[in-house]
Amino acid sequence: CLAQTRKLQTGRSSCSSSLFSRRLDVFPEDANSDFQRFALNTAPLSAEAGSLRARFVRVQGGGLFSGPRFFLYADGEQPVFLAVAARMAARRGSVKPYYVLSSSEHEQRFDRSSPHFLGRLKGNLLSTHYVVHGPRGATSGAGAGSSEDVLLLDVRFKKPTDAPRAMEVRLPPLRPGAIRTDCRQAWGEVDPGDALFHGSGAVGAEADDWLRLACPKVEYDAESNVYSMNFHGRVSRSSSKNFQLASSGRSFRPLDGAPLCMQFGRVDDNTFHLDVGQPLSPLQAFALALTVFDHRPAEALRMYY
Repeated sequence: CLAQTRKLQTGRSSCSSSLFSRRLDVFPEDANSDFQRFALNTAPLSAEAGSLRARFVRVQGGGLFSGPRFFLYADGEQPVFLAVAARMAARRGSVKPYYVLSSSEHEQRFDRSSPHFLGRLKGNLLSTHYVVHGPRGATSGAGAGSSEDVLLLDVRFKKPTDAPRAMEVRLPPLRPGAIRTDCRQAWGEVDPGDALFHGSGAVGAEADDWLRLACPKVEYDAESNVYSMNFHGRVSRSSSKNFQLASSGRSFRPLDGAPLCMQFGRVDDNTFHLDVGQPLSPLQAFALALTVFDHRPAEALRMYY
């Protein structure tokens, strides 16, 4: 089957724009330390606090074998650094996507032993399925040295038609007060990528309780042969990396009139705007944005998946 990668342009939206009605202000003094940045990155955003207006910057590597690094900044009068990520070289002969996220702007180690470690993003060979794990012992219920990983997010990409690829996201439910349910998976018991979608190996919440997000429906303009979406003035360039997410039902169909909870879009070659609100955390949104930078063999071969 043939499939064509379409670039999303700005257009109309089927979702509520309440994501942009209240903004969370982040000042430099709010993110002076690793502890402050860890808290800012990992805490789910609440409706009362407002959404985060952020800037995502890709910095190309300077060496022959050094890949790009990705930086997340809270956007405002003065950008405030929140996190950085690097795609690590293949390990043990694997070419699967693997990113390490850090709270240090000058991170050099990019591994789980770093004191700045925020989490890791792992993908499958086809770059169609990813899972995000947080640091072990980072939340209540497990001490240092725990053999269980904190499950933060699971996302699958699907492209059954010529329309832009769709994303199906699952994340742990929130308790009152926008507190994330502590969900863990024993290391090595099952494939981490299957834990959320099949409910195996994960503890802390029933599979049916996981929150679900999906891409809103996009509009197709037959005359110009493009798909479009309303990015509310935050995106200035069309790109296959542009996407939006909203709350969905169990079948990953966006709920009618559901507010956006995240959008990501290109501003220039290496700069993207990211807006994120409840129920996501900045760390989860950062990881989701990283997933659109990987090569997908099926799309290169113009195949549906």
